[in-house]
Amino acid sequence: MSCTASEKTQIRTAAASAQTYASKAYSYIQGISSGTRRYKTWFGTYTTDRKNTVQGHFRLINSRQFSSFTYDCTCNDPGTWAYVCAYISRLWDGCTVTD
Repeated sequence: MSCTASEKTQIRTAAASAQTYASKAYSYIQGISSGTRRYKTWFGTYTTDRKNTVQGHFRLINSRQFSSFTYDCTCNDPGTWAYVCAYISRLWDGCTVTD
């Protein structure tokens, strides 16, 4: 919504980077079978149940196509660069606004 050409370019670049990041995170978590330093830093002590929960979340995140989201460029509050809609009932839904 109300995105300038420059903002649209930045969004496309960010969405592509986020897609790559999500894919790599999902691949990483699929490939471990014990607590690595990275895993412990982010998620604490390794357990199979916890790893499966994390992997499930990463699978859901990775399954979304960030380039298909719509982005709201109307917020111009100083110091604000992102926000989360707390009323979302499903992952990533609820804050999409068409331009």
